Amino acid sequence: MAKNLIEEGEANEVEWVDDGVEDEEARIQLSLVGKMWTERHINANAFMSTMRNIWQPKHGVEITNIGKNTYVFQFFHWRDKAKVVDGQPWHFD
Repeated sequence: MAKNLIEEGEANEVEWVDDGVEDEEARIQLSLVGKMWTERHINANAFMSTMRNIWQPKHGVEITNIGKNTYVFQFFHWRDKAKVVDGQPWHFD
């Protein structure tokens, strides 16, 4: 008869810790940073809405204003990002 080597309550729990490194790297690879090269005031909301409408990414895009006329474009699929990069020219207004 085999003896139970681990008594009930003695088993060590294994906790899986996701350090998020792979997720962070994937997010970076799906991001673009863009800058409007103008000194005049640009309506940020109009700009972001227009770019979403022009690009029409299938999986969406988040656009964040990170400074004066500087934006981060966070894509969620590599094909959406590739379509935007290959679909030049980029002009607004």
